[in-house]
This record gives sequence, C-alpha cells and structure tokens, in this order.
Amino acid sequence: MKANAVITGASSGIGLALARNLSKKGYGLLLVARRESRLNEIAQELGNCHVFVADLSVDSECERLEKFLETYDFEIFINNAFGYSYLSLASSNIVTKALHLS
Repeated sequence: MKANAVITGASSGIGLALARNLSKKGYGLLLVARRESRLNEIAQELGNCHVFVADLSVDSECERLEKFLETYDFEIFINNAFGYSYLSLASSNIVTKALHLS
C-alpha cells in the first residue's frame, strides 16, 4: 500500500471521486466529512479507509481535526470541504506538516 491521503469533504462530489481514484491507486485514506453514515458506507466500499466525522464549518471541529492530524502519517492533504477556510488552513500546523512531506 502507498502512503496515506487525507480528504475533507469526502462524502460526495469531487471529494468522493478523489477518494475513489486514490483508493484505486493504493493509497490509504482518511475520509473527513460530517455525515458519519455516508462516510462509513464509502469506507466499506473502498476498504482502505479510516473515517473522521467533523463539521469543518465549526472552528472547534477544525481544531479537533488539526490535533488528530498532528499524529497521523499522511503524504497528501486534499482540502475539499467548504467550511475549512483558507484562513484556518493557512494558520494551522497542517500546512507546515504538508510542506515538510517531500
């Protein structure tokens, strides 16, 4: 298996399409979205996923994800969630970690 990828907004649309694509390429996935039942369905379909339920339009949920990602090993971070704004992402340690992945 390749490295892990984190995808926010992974329960539908572009996020789901990216999850399916990366799964086919052998990546482990951390799927992030607010709809737990939908995330669990997708994780069961793809088989190589972990689920992180969060509403990223809520600051405390962004902080909870950020804290989790401090110890999660990933190489790809795809920010596809509407609520996870540029400002909250730019001020987070996620950007710093992502920049040091190479």
